[in-house]
Amino acid sequence: MFRITTLVLLLLPAFVTDRYHWTACVRNALPYNAWVRLVDIGYGDHPFTLVPRFPTTVGGGWVVFAVWAGVAAVLTVVVVERRDV
Repeated sequence: MFRITTLVLLLLPAFVTDRYHWTACVRNALPYNAWVRLVDIGYGDHPFTLVPRFPTTVGGGWVVFAVWAGVAAVLTVVVVERRDV
């Protein structure tokens, strides 16, 4: 399970681009990119920065975090075996 988590949260965002709309949707649904969008502060004009073709919105970033938290809670309840102590 740790390997899948590492793959999805750390490695997958490095390989998914925003070149096409469907890959941008995948990229925008990952927590790393949502975090990058939420902490991004524009300090004026950056002439050497590439502007993404399909950027994430701030509200979309919060939705991504809410959905990931909800999915994690559901998976915890469904997958983890219940034991009486």
